[in-house]
Amino acid sequence: MINELQNLILELEVIPLSTMSEYDYKNFILTFFTKVDELKSGGLRIDDSLKKFIDKRYYEVSEYFDENPIYEERIQDIFTELTEFCSPPRFWDTPLTKYMLQKWGIEIN
Repeated sequence: MINELQNLILELEVIPLSTMSEYDYKNFILTFFTKVDELKSGGLRIDDSLKKFIDKRYYEVSEYFDENPIYEERIQDIFTELTEFCSPPRFWDTPLTKYMLQKWGIEIN
């Protein structure tokens, strides 16, 4: 399961994330966190190895931040949520519908 999450994280590419409209970005966030929630339901939990992977990936993509400030903002939002370096509600201990509404303003029907 951790490999599946790592693959999702590796798919967070500069150009698509930095050029998405706000509408498309919110749809992407919903899809992304729905996939991660499926892994969470299957038993995946945040741990030190996953946090290290995310930190390493953040460092790898940080070279694009000067040219793509929107990418920087969006990747920081996603990574801080995954590593729980954020304000509540936290993804790992909140039901998806509540998390998406309170954190991202996205209502799931």
